[in-house]
Amino acid sequence: DLVIVSNMQALSKPNSMLIDRSTGENTNMWGVATTFPNHETGRIRLSFAVLIQGAGNDARFSFEIRGVKTNTDRIATISFKNRDVRLNTNKPFVSNPKVHLGTYKPNQWYRLNLVLPTKNSADSNLRASLTPDSEKPAERKSAPKGVEVNLPKVAYGQLMLNVAPKKRHYKVFIDDVTVEHID
Repeated sequence: DLVIVSNMQALSKPNSMLIDRSTGENTNMWGVATTFPNHETGRIRLSFAVLIQGAGNDARFSFEIRGVKTNTDRIATISFKNRDVRLNTNKPFVSNPKVHLGTYKPNQWYRLNLVLPTKNSADSNLRASLTPDSEKPAERKSAPKGVEVNLPKVAYGQLMLNVAPKKRHYKVFIDDVTVEHID
């Protein structure tokens, strides 16, 4: 597996991050993470573009929103599996089933937008949407879908990408990551 900065595909030019599971023989599950700032009030908007190459039934990975206590503070997971994209939380399954955000086509950029509640937000709903990045923001028709989440135990802290075990033959490009305080 490779985790590199690449110029093979880049939305914002000149580079993007590439997770390459099309080479080598590693079939283990592993992840990479980056930190992002916490805010006590308002909301946090986390947005990034993603492009998947390879067979859709082989690409299987997830993005996790985690608190600063990363081993025990998983807030939500956005999973990519069989060309479906779903949002799940750490709430019990009975009260929060997985929310279907949409499907994706290989070799097309998509934008994942998340609006995270903070400690002092009016509610604890995480809102998420997946849209083709070729659409201008004003033209996007898919409304964000919300799901109730447990707020971080201490503070937000990490965006983590995990690849699933025994799944290979795909590449994931990530670009144009933005984090901003809103409200």
